[in-house]
Amino acid sequence: MGPQRILAGISGLVRFVPGFGLEQAEQFTLAMPEPIRVTHKDTVYDITGFLVTDEYSLLNMKAEGYIQNAAIFLGKYKDQDGNQLPYLEDVGGTRYTGSYNSVSNGGDLTGVSWGSFTFEPLPPQTQLIYLKLPDYDGGTWKIAIPLVDADRLVAAEDLQLRQT
Repeated sequence: MGPQRILAGISGLVRFVPGFGLEQAEQFTLAMPEPIRVTHKDTVYDITGFLVTDEYSLLNMKAEGYIQNAAIFLGKYKDQDGNQLPYLEDVGGTRYTGSYNSVSNGGDLTGVSWGSFTFEPLPPQTQLIYLKLPDYDGGTWKIAIPLVDADRLVAAEDLQLRQT
């Protein structure tokens, strides 16, 4: 039995989630349909993956450029109201707090940091969420993250596999 027949047998059960790979569709409700890259001041931010389950929201990101960007991932900043950064905020202003799961710094002067954050779960009808980040002048700024229902992501059977 070849890979295409195996994938056909599990059609509808598995979706490709950018930044995470193949995930069981019933395990999550929302996901970011494609990675996001934003440049802010001297730093490039890549949101590589975002998915929402009934229990949590999980975000994977990379920051490259400013040598102190690892502090963002360690929760060393607060906004003007004293809220721990980063956090998520919906279009109505509701905040979803979280914590970092893991942080990896490049270990040299390249200024590359990777982080994985767990936030509170989002309502299933959420179509847009903002990631609020610290600005180095003391303020905050945000990255807009569009979300889609799990069933709108590419099904495993629709992935183009290379045979070697």
